[in-house]
Amino acid sequence: MTLRHLIPLFALLFAFQPALSADTTLDASDPHLMNDAKRKTVNARAAEMEALGKQHDADSEKTLLETLANKELHHRIRSAASGALRDRKSEAAIPVYLAVLQDTSDNQYVRYSAALNLAWMKAVDAIPALRTALQDQEAFVRTGAASALGLLGEASAEAAPDLAKQVESDTNAKARREAASALSRIGVHTEAVAASLLKGLKDEDDWVRIYAAGALATMKEHGTAGIAEMIDQLGKPNSGNSLKEYYLKALGDFGELAAKQAAPVAAGALKDKEDDIRSSAVYALGKFGAEAKPYSADIIKLLSDSSDLVRMSAALAVGYLKLEEAIPTLKEMGTNPKGRNDRMSAISALGSIGTPEAKKLAEEFAEKGF
Repeated sequence: MTLRHLIPLFALLFAFQPALSADTTLDASDPHLMNDAKRKTVNARAAEMEALGKQHDADSEKTLLETLANKELHHRIRSAASGALRDRKSEAAIPVYLAVLQDTSDNQYVRYSAALNLAWMKAVDAIPALRTALQDQEAFVRTGAASALGLLGEASAEAAPDLAKQVESDTNAKARREAASALSRIGVHTEAVAASLLKGLKDEDDWVRIYAAGALATMKEHGTAGIAEMIDQLGKPNSGNSLKEYYLKALGDFGELAAKQAAPVAAGALKDKEDDIRSSAVYALGKFGAEAKPYSADIIKLLSDSSDLVRMSAALAVGYLKLEEAIPTLKEMGTNPKGRNDRMSAISALGSIGTPEAKKLAEEFAEKGF
């Protein structure tokens, strides 16, 4: 069934909005402003909508569609109906989602839900409407539209210029974050997109910078202008822990393109007090190939780190780098009677190293089970 064939159905639904109890109408968009009785009523109605999502009869679908279309209802009830229709994979919901999204007088939370659910339903015909929603007056709607375009992946390639502009100029940090994240998913690797993401690396919001870094890394050689900027920021004393963690991971995702510049920086973070930073640092070195070999001994030491996460990342790194000198330590990991994750990591690393000795040990550990 196509969108064109479904238009008459949603038109009828919007024309028919039955009267409901005042307890469920939208007189306060913030649930914290409701009294206890109304809150309980709204929550109960939302739960009813979620339950209908698990049914598959025509009547329950009709109820959900009518609920989503009814602007008099509280946004939590309508959003629950929106999610329930998505869970049912209801094609009849697509034109209703689209109408809700495009109605700028409608509730921002319901429009946000509609945008995301259009993406989960893979409604590529909605891409023009989602692009328009990137300019909406409500930041929440702009954020939802950016997220939806990212979820639609390469089909949203035409929206890349809009998303790039949003990274640079949207007044809301969350909208800028989602725009950068979307660009990492849709695979448009142009100079213009890279230039916008490079500006994103200098954003006042750390998470915009983090998402911009991740997006640049997906662009590989087209995003290498961001490498020097990330390294420069990592060298500043006021860099936050999250920024360090994700910048190191992004540099690792550049692989050998970043290796010469970034390997010393990653090596310097192997002794950081934060587990997540050590984990990202050793992960990055594992991606740096020959440039990481001078730091092999430090990488192997992290196979015995106190953090499970760091040990797993170190195992990945020694596997990527095929460090035969790590085999004795991997053998210890694989014989840890309480370390299921350690054994799995050791088996994977030994398999990647690939020498006869490593393969034999991997087979022995695998036979013992987890």
